[in-house]
Amino acid sequence: MKKCKACNIKKDLSQFHTDKQKKKDNLAVNCKSCVATKNKAKYDANKPSEKHKQIKNNPGNLKGCLYKVGTNLITNVYSYKSSNR
Repeated sequence: MKKCKACNIKKDLSQFHTDKQKKKDNLAVNCKSCVATKNKAKYDANKPSEKHKQIKNNPGNLKGCLYKVGTNLITNVYSYKSSNR
């Protein structure tokens, strides 16, 4: 049994991811369910806009395009590389 740092509930060791950097028990400090909840909240806060989804789903349009989630900045990689030679 190990206590999760996020929810403060004692859980079975199988409920924790392994972490090779931990010297004592090789297990992460947060349980799998807390990590999943945190990752889902982080993803939902930074969801791509509809415009970015269209660019990602249609690679023929703006091929090689990089986009940053949550911004309107779109940079074409090929034009950037060719102009800086």
